[in-house]
Amino acid sequence: MKWDPASTSLLLELCIDEKETQLNWNNTGLTTYGWQNVERKFKELGGRPFTRRQMSNKLQTLKKSFTRWKALQKHTGLGRNKTTGGVEAEEELLEAEYGTENAPDTEVIPHR
Repeated sequence: MKWDPASTSLLLELCIDEKETQLNWNNTGLTTYGWQNVERKFKELGGRPFTRRQMSNKLQTLKKSFTRWKALQKHTGLGRNKTTGGVEAEEELLEAEYGTENAPDTEVIPHR
């Protein structure tokens, strides 16, 4: 099952909540209790039926994408649209870094 933008956004919001308000985060990521909360809230809020492993893999993929995106900010033409909060980049730059299939979905990267 593929991740859709709504499920990805929900996962990120729940993980951010666990980190910032519940403090269920350690040096490597969510604690066991944090993942239990994320799983429960994800199901309660109507998220798609992903396993904890799928959620963890998605979070790790998003972390890696964010790290690469931060590194790419050094290039001209890459930044954040201050009005929408979305990523602004030249298509060629994203395709060169991620490939056509793996380019980040600029609409699901939350602005904080």
